[in-house]
Amino acid sequence: MHARYFFALWLFACLLWLALWLAALPWPTLWPLAILAAWLTADAGSYAFHVFLDHHLRAEESSMAKGFQDHHHDPLDITREPIPEVLSSVAPLVLPIWLLLASAAAAGWLGPWLALYVCVLGIGVGFGQIFHRWSHLQEPSRLIRALQRARLIVAQADHDEHHRPPHGTRYAIVSGWVNPLFDAWGVDRLIDRLATRAGFPRVA
Repeated sequence: MHARYFFALWLFACLLWLALWLAALPWPTLWPLAILAAWLTADAGSYAFHVFLDHHLRAEESSMAKGFQDHHHDPLDITREPIPEVLSSVAPLVLPIWLLLASAAAAGWLGPWLALYVCVLGIGVGFGQIFHRWSHLQEPSRLIRALQRARLIVAQADHDEHHRPPHGTRYAIVSGWVNPLFDAWGVDRLIDRLATRAGFPRVA
């Protein structure tokens, strides 16, 4: 019931955002730019969050960190969980912020371009675990394979690199766009230093 409740909230939030920006936006040339910027931001955020959960929280301190760390030992476990259950793991963190921003957009406090950006960003952040789940499916649907081949969501071959010990690369799980650049630039090491200074030393 807990998972179904959060799944229903996700659907409500998605429909609210869809109604908001379809009603508010014409078809300007800024649409693709807002969508691209938001999808990149979501992917970059998933990279940073993944590094933090994998290496800076102990499994006994956080159920989310435990889920990510245990996932390295059983990568297919996520494919055995129903989608509402997967969504419910991130819903308590993401949904309150997303619904607050949706309410601000509905009240006219966010401009159309910003509303679209936040909407797409919320979809990327909120459904990143679903894209992650799909990257582990042994027999994905044609639609999923097409999205992965188009690099709109993280591809299986790209994410498989993360599951090679010591699990130190390819952290992004939304589209995987930032993986090559962030790995080359050592962004994970930068996150390590920042997390350590903030009182979260590397523990794994």
